[in-house]
Amino acid sequence: MQGKRKRRRYENFSSEKSFAEAIQLYTNFFDKKVDDKGVPGASKSLRLKSCDDARRLRTAVGECFEYASRPDVAKNHKERTKRATFLVVGGGPTGVELAGELFDLAEDITRPHKGTYPRLKGNIRVVLAHSGPELVPQFEEPLR
Repeated sequence: MQGKRKRRRYENFSSEKSFAEAIQLYTNFFDKKVDDKGVPGASKSLRLKSCDDARRLRTAVGECFEYASRPDVAKNHKERTKRATFLVVGGGPTGVELAGELFDLAEDITRPHKGTYPRLKGNIRVVLAHSGPELVPQFEEPLR
C-alpha cells in the first residue's frame, strides 16, 4: 500500500505586497485566455507561451541571480533572498516542471567550489502557487 506523500507548505504569500515583490513567472499555453486582473503583480510577470517568451525568461532568471550576487546586495540577506525568489503561478504540468527545473538550477549553481553563485546558497526560493486543491489535476490520481 502506497502512503500519501507529505506536502510541505513553503511560504504564505497572502498580501499583495509580497506577491508584487516576488519575481513572477506565469505559465500560459494553448492560447487560453487568462483573466489575471485579480492577481497582484500579474502585469509585471513573464509568460511562457512561445520560444521568445522562454528566451526572455532565461535572461530574466540569469539577471536575478546576477543582481542577487552583487557585492552591494550580498551584504543584505533579506534583499538577496527577495531578489532570488521565483513565484511560478500554475500547478499544471508546465508550472510544476518549471518550478522543479528552477529548483534544480538553484541547487547546481550554489554548489560550493563548483557552482557559479555559491554565495546564494540558502537564499534562492522557488514558490509554486496554484488555485486548485491538487497539483497537475489533469493527471490520474496515482501520478499526482
